[in-house]
This record gives sequence, structure tokens and C-alpha cells, in this order.
Amino acid sequence: MKIACKHIATIALVIFLVVVPVAAVNSPGRQYAPAQEFDPGEFLQVLFTEGAELAFSSIDQNGVPTVIYGQLGIPSAQLQLSSEMYQGCLVMALAGVHGELLNYLLGLLGNVSGSSGLLSSERFVPMQGGSTFDPNQLLDMLGSEFNLMISAFLNLDAQVSAQRMSAIAAHLQSTFGFTFSPLFQIRIDQSIIPEGMNLTLPFSSLDVYIYQVTNEFGPLVSAVLGVMDQDGFLSSFNQTMFTTARASGAILVAIPDIAELMNLVNNTMGGAGFALSQLPSLSGPIAVAGVGYIGDQVLSATSTGLSIGSLFGAPSFDPLVEGMSVVVVNMPNDVPISSYTPVHVNWSFYDNISNIVVWNATAFGFQMAYNLWFAGNEFPPLISIERSFSPTTTGVGGQTQVTVTVTNEGTSPITSLNLTDRGFLDYYKTLNVTGTTSIAVLSLAPSESTSITYTVTFRNEGTYTFPGAVLHYTYNSTDFTKSSPKDGFTVTSSFGSVLFQMISDGMPFSGLVVGLIALGGIWQVYGLVRKRPSAGTFQV
Repeated sequence: MKIACKHIATIALVIFLVVVPVAAVNSPGRQYAPAQEFDPGEFLQVLFTEGAELAFSSIDQNGVPTVIYGQLGIPSAQLQLSSEMYQGCLVMALAGVHGELLNYLLGLLGNVSGSSGLLSSERFVPMQGGSTFDPNQLLDMLGSEFNLMISAFLNLDAQVSAQRMSAIAAHLQSTFGFTFSPLFQIRIDQSIIPEGMNLTLPFSSLDVYIYQVTNEFGPLVSAVLGVMDQDGFLSSFNQTMFTTARASGAILVAIPDIAELMNLVNNTMGGAGFALSQLPSLSGPIAVAGVGYIGDQVLSATSTGLSIGSLFGAPSFDPLVEGMSVVVVNMPNDVPISSYTPVHVNWSFYDNISNIVVWNATAFGFQMAYNLWFAGNEFPPLISIERSFSPTTTGVGGQTQVTVTVTNEGTSPITSLNLTDRGFLDYYKTLNVTGTTSIAVLSLAPSESTSITYTVTFRNEGTYTFPGAVLHYTYNSTDFTKSSPKDGFTVTSSFGSVLFQMISDGMPFSGLVVGLIALGGIWQVYGLVRKRPSAGTFQV
């Protein structure tokens, strides 16, 4: 695989800070210094002041796309970053992820398991039995929706920062449709430093506010897109491409005064690093906004080309009226690109080492399509993995039948299949499982399917996470791995299920304990009748 999911954010940042400036060199109407005199600060200055948009796509070895659209340095006037409510605000960052993207984003933090360190596996004891626990499992057990807004205010009275935070949230709601629920506030000042510790903070106060974004994911994406410049590529994109994928996300970062933020970083961290150090004269508001998704397989053994517009649902590409527009695509190393269009000696670029094609869309102007071609049989056949539950929900003590089906939807056979769906057993030790959770198959012909079926019995209520079923197989003497989406399964309380849980939990104990558990069960039933949350809810 050319690009691992955990590198997506890094790649996007590099493209914005390196590829986009390079693409800008030969833009019509702009006069820049020759390449040997390239000044990163000058180009970053141009990007942040004039703005830029990026349509980035990467295809992995399995023919699965990662797609990102972003705008840099184009603060919408409707954000009102120069208004009084943003005075003292260092940064406002809003992010939402849907499906499995949270796993990929947190993967940027590195592997938290190991034999030493704060998050080492021996420091954890599983709550539901077992002797080992991998902290990475916590990531898989998180919900599929993760939407937060974080804002920081510097050197303000606590009441003033709270009022301005409330004003920002109200403005974002009324103007763009975001909805929020406050989670908590953190205030950092000299009073939190223990006596006797010789430490002086470089600021008088720092207030950090964390809000939950309560929009459904689709409206959240629409709200983020609404902040962006509506000219350029965005005018022709199909926005549902970014809301219906198995893993997708949206982000908005607004900085009311980049100079103030750089000063704080320099004073507290000894330097702003390369990116910010290239902007010594930049001040005032900037914003970065983006959306992206990881989709299903789009290229297979019969594919010989790719239309970039198909990944964005775009029938055409019209660049920004003001600012830079760039189209970038990255293919796996072992899939050499034979040709691409449009082509211009100064406005398009192909690096056969990284297998990246870059188009300066600003220079090309309006284009119906950006395309590339390669030899056939470079990707595996189209393989689908589907998991179903019957019934789709149950009560405590209930069961569900799980079926995982693999289908070869291509025109060539695949061999040495190994299908496994046991990941949930690493999380939950109280589940009772009967049936087959793995299977090995010698080959799977075109249009042929194979499946596994097993039954799960639940003792506790809650929401259970089923990680993706994993398929290993071979095609054209190459080994491939593919997984199904992560699924959630909900177990609810009812009168009968509460009694089942009461009896099953109490049976091994003395009559006194059984009586106490029975009393707990009665209280649960009372809570259900009164439509109050169950007092005995298990966190799973």
C-alpha cells in the first residue's frame, strides 16, 4: 500500500505547504522568482493571503480511495473573525468524524501499546475478564461519531472569555447551522502552580472551552462547507460523497490573529517550527477548512484509468476566481502511470518515484476532467464483504445471528481466502458465542460467495462494537487484506431481560445476595416504567 491511512493528515499538510506553492510558480498573471530563488515564506504568505483550494485523492493497493478537499487562508466574511467576540481568542477548532475515521486520525498519535510507558498494556486490567488488554482497543470501542469544538482565549477575565465563547457559539449556530452543547472549561493561570515550584507562566491566563457539536454528521459537513468560498471546485462537488462513506470527516480551524498565536508559541515552546517560522510578517485572521472520506473500492482488475472527478462527484472543475486551485492524485508505487490529461510543461507535474500527479488548476482554467491511465490488472477484482445481524437489536439475555459474506464481484478468481470475525471477543468477555467465526477457502470464482454464521448471546445491556471482519486472500501472486466496516449492536433493557439478568447474575451466590440483586432488578424495572435510565446499565 502506497499510503497508510495514518499518514493522510501529514500528506495533506505537506501538499498545502509544499506542493501548492510549487504549483503556483508558473501561474498565469503571477510573477515569482525562479525556482533556485524559491522563498517558502513568500509563497506561504501568498497562500494565506490570497487563499488556496486543494482536491487531493490517493488510491491504495486495494483500489480504495482517500479523498480530501480543503481550503486554506480563505476566512469567510461571515465568520467575522475581526469582531469583538474573537478578541483574545487564539484559535477556534471544530472537527467531526463519522464511521472509522476516528481510528485513522488517532493513529497519528502512534501506537499506544507496548511494554513500557504510561499506556503500556500491563498497566490495564480488563473489566470483563481476561489477563491482557491492548489500549488500542479503546479506540475501536469509541463511538462512530466524534464531534467537538475547542476554543482558547488568552489573558482575559474568566467572565469575559465565557461571554465571548458563548457569542461565538451563538454566531456559528445562527449563521452556519452548527449546534453545540458545552462540555467543560479549563482555566490555566498562576494560581494552579503549587507553592514552592519555581515556575512562572508566560501569560496571565489561558481559558480553554470544549463543546460537543450536536449536529448529525450530514448537517455538520454542510455547515463546514458553508464556511468555505463557494466559488471554485466546491460549486460542482456532490457533497453527499463526504457524508455517506464508511469513514469521513470535516474540520474547521479559525485563527483570529496568526501573529498573536505565533508569539505565544515562540514564548512557550522556544520556536514555532518550520511552517510558522516562514510567516514572520503575517498577521490578522486566517482559516483552514476541509472535508474528506475513505470510500469503498473504486478500481479493480479490469480498470485501466481513473477520472478524478468521479471521486468528488464533480462533472467539471472550475478553479477559484481568487486564490490558487490545485488537483493532486497519488497512486500505489507498483501501478505505473502511463499517461494523464490535461498536460502542460509548466502546469502539470508527474513524479514517477512518489507516483504523484499534480495539476495547477488555476493555470488550466475550466476543465471538464482530470484523468490518468495505467495498465490493466493492476488491482484485485472487486471484492465485497457484508455483515448482517438478525435481529438487529435484542434485550438482555437475547441473541443475534451474525452472518459475514464475501463475494467475488470481479471476473477473475481469488485464492487462499481466510475470513475471520473474532475482533469483538477481545473486548467483551461476557458474550457467549456459538457457530463459526472463521473459515478458510481455497478459491472463490467470479460471482461466487462464501460466508460464516455464528450466534451471540448477550448478558448485559449496552452498545457493543464489532470491528471489521478481516479477509486475507491472494490474487495474481500478491497477498491482499480487506475488512468490512465496523458495526455497532445495541442490547436494551426490558422487564423480561432485567429479570434474566437479575437471575443469571444472582444464581451463583447466597440467598441474601440473590435478594439484593432481585431488589436491584426491581429498581431497574421501576426506572423503566418511569422512563428513567436503568440504574444497572453496564458500560460496554
